[in-house]
Amino acid sequence: MKDSWRRLAERLGGRLAFQAPLRELTSFRVGGPARMLARPEDVGELQELLASARRERLPFIMLGGGSNLLFDDAGFDGLVIKLGAGFAGLEGAGSLVRAGAAAASADLLAWTVARDLGGLEGLAGLPGTVGGAVAGNAGAGPEGLGRAVTRLFVLEGDGRARSIPAADLNFAYRRLEGLPERAVILEAEFALTSRPAVEIRARLAEIRERRGGQPLGGRSAGCVFKNPPSISAGRLIDECGFKGQRVGGARVSEVHANFILAENGATASDILALIDRVRQGVLARRGLALELELKVLGPGGEVRA
Repeated sequence: MKDSWRRLAERLGGRLAFQAPLRELTSFRVGGPARMLARPEDVGELQELLASARRERLPFIMLGGGSNLLFDDAGFDGLVIKLGAGFAGLEGAGSLVRAGAAAASADLLAWTVARDLGGLEGLAGLPGTVGGAVAGNAGAGPEGLGRAVTRLFVLEGDGRARSIPAADLNFAYRRLEGLPERAVILEAEFALTSRPAVEIRARLAEIRERRGGQPLGGRSAGCVFKNPPSISAGRLIDECGFKGQRVGGARVSEVHANFILAENGATASDILALIDRVRQGVLARRGLALELELKVLGPGGEVRA
């Protein structure tokens, strides 16, 4: 590794590691190492890391809670950046709330509920961070978090900070479009609604009950596939007979067929092979092509569709 990176590692006080294991940073607990793993605590550190990556033409990715992500067994041949606690602030003025990208989604939801602010109930029961939730337009059913976003604060690929109003963004089903290329989400601003606590808690209970059929306690990454327009992916996979099927240490959950569980000894290759088996089977039996909701990253940062 070049001396410039080692000097940067010294300045970061150990928050830049080489050949760093990634398996403990994702909910699947599989995958190989990253060439480098950085944990910046402020914008200046993040800018320096991104500038170094640009200079060396090194691919980089942002890692949130790792709850909807699968790394290849070969790992990631680049820089993985996981924002530190300095990016996890929560603050509000009236019905406007700003949340740092590294804040836990559950913490943001609890913070707003405690202030009788509604609009983010779709985060109930979801793991991960605000940045990941915004980038994936997470939510309950087709309703996504983007409905409440008023603006995003980002760091562009050239290191400049800017704010982007929601009118310049497009929140679609489980994705965000319209961000500048290689932009990093720093903060999100939400416009919420004052509501009686009893109404908010009733909505939270409804969503949690709906999610009660999801497997708990196993190593999974949430829903693997997006729902087709006419039927839930879980029901479709179940009807095609895939519940309980396995490849190596990967198994389709018997509780919810749109979840794949990684058991002891599971590899990313096992999970990918099982994903392919399910997709091909559903296509052959029902003529529907399932689209991944899970983000799968190859060694060079390529995204598997």
